[in-house]
Amino acid sequence: MNLPAGLPAWAYILVSAMILAAQVVTALWIDRKGDERDTATRGEITNNHKTPLRDDLDEKNRRTLDAIDSLRETVEALRDDVNGEFATVNRRITTTEQNVVELRHEVNDLRNQRQ
Repeated sequence: MNLPAGLPAWAYILVSAMILAAQVVTALWIDRKGDERDTATRGEITNNHKTPLRDDLDEKNRRTLDAIDSLRETVEALRDDVNGEFATVNRRITTTEQNVVELRHEVNDLRNQRQ
């Protein structure tokens, strides 16, 4: 930033002080955010709540395994639904093919009767 020539010395000092103040405020704000993050991390590391760390880990492990089991059940139910749909589609295709064969026979019979 270039200031115009001929400014009094106090103007240069004022601009420098404003820049310095902005840098200090920014540094303090960043440091406060870092302290909040560090406090949260320390709380997890030191386990500063009433539940013992082993119980916390066991609970998280149990919830994870429950979620995996729930997902497995959902996938199995979805697989059963899809297999049921495939069976229905296969039955419909087979029925349609049989109907087409019967219609061909009927058309051939009608043609033979006309002649």
